[in-house]
Amino acid sequence: MYYQNVVNDMLKWIEANLEETLNLQVISVKTGFSKWYLQRLFKRITGYSLGSYMRKRRLSMAAVRLMETREPILTIAFKYQFDSQSSFNRAFKRHFHITPSEYRLSSRPPANGLQWAISLPQTGAWPDSDADCQPASSPNADRQPRYRPDAAHRAGLQPSRSQQRNPHAE
Repeated sequence: MYYQNVVNDMLKWIEANLEETLNLQVISVKTGFSKWYLQRLFKRITGYSLGSYMRKRRLSMAAVRLMETREPILTIAFKYQFDSQSSFNRAFKRHFHITPSEYRLSSRPPANGLQWAISLPQTGAWPDSDADCQPASSPNADRQPRYRPDAAHRAGLQPSRSQQRNPHAE
């Protein structure tokens, strides 16, 4: 439950800072977890890698901006931390199967409010203002973490094989 709350808090913080320069180092410092452990924890709880989640959420927010405003595509690309309009166009097309300019020309706001391209993972961290968002099902929700003896040994949770054979050796 503790880790669920950590990820919920992390999701809220990421959502509030999507327009900022976020990377694994910044989030690791914010949460106090190592980068390696943070990635594994986030993926286990949400079903997304941290980088994939942030990229998809930024693309979703950019799609909303394209629909609601007449801001230049380059401005939107920079706002959501893409290095150039061409990298934004490639990522947008890969995700939505349509270019940003085609999306802007073809899109009309839905009658029932905003529809998100990717919703927040179902972890209990739903912002009140996004009541129309539907939870994304986690593909790894039922999967149990694998036990790896070598990882347990490195973490100091289990003696090494040589220590098991000779318990008095240091």
